[in-house]
Amino acid sequence: MARTFAENHPEYAINVSSLESVQPKELDASEIEVRIGATWISTKYIEDFMRETFETPGYLLERKTMGIQYSGVTGQWNVKGKNADRGNALVNMTYGTGRANAYRILEDSLNLRDTRIFDIVTEDGKEKRVLNKKETMLASQKQEAIREAFKDWVFRDPERRQDLCAKYNELFNSTRPREYDGSHLKFPGMTPDIVLRPHQLNMIDNVLNNEKPKEEKQAGRISIKEKLAEKKAVIEQRDKSDKEVPEKGTEKKSEREI
Repeated sequence: MARTFAENHPEYAINVSSLESVQPKELDASEIEVRIGATWISTKYIEDFMRETFETPGYLLERKTMGIQYSGVTGQWNVKGKNADRGNALVNMTYGTGRANAYRILEDSLNLRDTRIFDIVTEDGKEKRVLNKKETMLASQKQEAIREAFKDWVFRDPERRQDLCAKYNELFNSTRPREYDGSHLKFPGMTPDIVLRPHQLNMIDNVLNNEKPKEEKQAGRISIKEKLAEKKAVIEQRDKSDKEVPEKGTEKKSEREI
């Protein structure tokens, strides 16, 4: 927007240069970790991954018998038609099990759930669900295989990689934290032998500008907290002196005494 405006108003070009100089460095694919289930990834890409990895029949996707759905209201992913692709070895063996096919495991992965397999048993005339540890462990291995397959797939295509990197930078890498410079700070009365380090001065400047510091570091026996209290005391004393008004006649009396 700033660049476009400056094209018709050259006097603002310097503003564009200043803005560009403080923009965060754009991250590339090697610096971005994309986890399956990230809600900023479009359903189209998840469906592409499903189709390419599980070799989902095209006609099932074209007829909308199967597909990927996401609800922004509930934050839930859904794999439509999980049981429609029967007889697919990739779905039932490579990335799935006899108890949980790949589509169910994919849905669990998208919703950041661990796939768990339960058996129904009857005790004292009542049915209850009991975790099947063996089947759950097997499903867990398949789930990890799907997650790894997604990591290998997500940036493989150049066009998809460019699109996802641009979207990630726009959403998560467009703000640069404010930087503080405390090099201008002075501490009247402080022992000359004590020299505060740059990071300490910057942290004090942070607090004086009403920002909460992320940490307090010790430098010998002098802490940022102590110097901050000292600096605030100096500022408060100075403000108090500025606000004091001599009583009527006080100034003349002082002159006579002198």
